Amino acid sequence: MEQLVLLEPKIEYADDIWEFRREILECDADTEDRFAGCMSLDVCKSAEEWIKICTLRKSEETCETVGSTVPSHMYLAVRIDDNKIIGIIDLRHHINHPILGTWGGHCGYSVRPSERGKGYAKEMQIKIWEVLSLVYFSNEQIIIRDMEQADAQAITDAEIEQGWDASVTKYHKRLEDQRTGKAISLVAECAGRPVGYINVYPDCASGAFGGKGWPEIVDFGVLEKYRKRGIGSRLMDVAEEIAAKYADIVYLGVGLHSGYGSAQRMYVKRGYLPDGSGVWYQDKVCEPYEACQNDDDLVLYFSKEL
Repeated sequence: MEQLVLLEPKIEYADDIWEFRREILECDADTEDRFAGCMSLDVCKSAEEWIKICTLRKSEETCETVGSTVPSHMYLAVRIDDNKIIGIIDLRHHINHPILGTWGGHCGYSVRPSERGKGYAKEMQIKIWEVLSLVYFSNEQIIIRDMEQADAQAITDAEIEQGWDASVTKYHKRLEDQRTGKAISLVAECAGRPVGYINVYPDCASGAFGGKGWPEIVDFGVLEKYRKRGIGSRLMDVAEEIAAKYADIVYLGVGLHSGYGSAQRMYVKRGYLPDGSGVWYQDKVCEPYEACQNDDDLVLYFSKEL
């Protein structure tokens, strides 16, 4: 039975993080590697300081400022029944480093001394490899990973801030579709913030190619101040790699108004071709001279051979 959940360090766990630290210091005083997977927790002056360090370690651009040679994600292994921290585990994004490549590995971990011998270490390792499978790409600029619950509100707030008519409901739907296996929902994370998103529906029933067993790329966007950095192209790369696991062709619909201008150009450059059915409006073909409105529901479908 599942007993643990992995969570990124949060201020609400500050007291228990410090209690975890106290147990390690008292019980493992003579152990050389007593804070394995808990980088700098032993020397930090507070849990709040350690949480900030964990945030900085997530980015290639900032990890060296806190003494880390490669970026990584730190997770608290929290017991579901009582919300108690059972362990801490660190997942490195890569081990492209002379020492780590030879002597290190992708993860390190520690189990709370009072909770050892109960099988938690094994469960933590299983769960961290589940997390690893959710990271699709990482470099010095961005991480592309599965969308998480907290991303929904963060992206919505950022879109509202830039003047968009955004609603968190859309992202909650993507998360639900991901949970039920209908979609793979991805975000691009930059400096610890979600800045772009894309979704792959492996067997979509709607649109110009619906029902053919071809994956559809849906709802792709990058926040305005993060554009022209290659983030959108990288999201598309990953989405197409995922789509290729399901079929030789992928398709998408793109809006026709100016807000989709950069996406339209990108799709053409990437080899997408119009399907020939003409314009679609509100999920059906818009017949010649039929009334429509140039809003987000007016789209042209494209496909690409992978």
